[in-house]
Amino acid sequence: MTVLKRLCMTGASAAVALAGVALLLNQAVAEPVNASVAMPASTQFAALAAPARPQASLPAQPGSDRGPRPPEVLPPVQAPPRALPLPAAPAPLIRGALPAAASARNSVVRGFPSTIVSFPDKTVPVFTAVSPGEGAMEFTAEGITPLTPEQALAHFQQSLLKVGFRSDVAPTGQSIVLVRGKDQISVSAAVTGTGATRFSLLGRFHTGPGK
Repeated sequence: MTVLKRLCMTGASAAVALAGVALLLNQAVAEPVNASVAMPASTQFAALAAPARPQASLPAQPGSDRGPRPPEVLPPVQAPPRALPLPAAPAPLIRGALPAAASARNSVVRGFPSTIVSFPDKTVPVFTAVSPGEGAMEFTAEGITPLTPEQALAHFQQSLLKVGFRSDVAPTGQSIVLVRGKDQISVSAAVTGTGATRFSLLGRFHTGPGK
């Protein structure tokens, strides 16, 4: 009886142990164990403290430098083009001795630059004058022409264009300004009471370039 009793008790203990193991297995299947909880603290600290392994760099391409590439050098900036030289001063229109100061009414005074400043056809001179200055000669003239004011101004503009003058100020219909280097002529025109055009001009010619 004693042996039989021991066998029964041993069998009961084994059954209880098997039931406990089965219960633990059922809990393990129903609730997955958290990896962070299940991991021992020493293992977690070791994982955090372990330095990250450097990633392996790709092998250099054949023919490429192993060291750092030098910075790119930009091409030198070209010097700006030089400014064009200023045009030379035109030759003087008046050469030789200057005429003495004089004036005339109803005629062209002696010494007036008629070969340069020509009047329109059928012009009746009213007044002309010349006056020498320091390195220049000034002159003035007034006349009456059958042309319209626009035609009279166009005559002086076209005739003086042939000797190098150009318009410095746009014509206003009543006046123009012509220049050639330091030389200058201004002309104005207006209709008179008789329907003719009366013009007046004032000019200055230098006797030397650049003066």
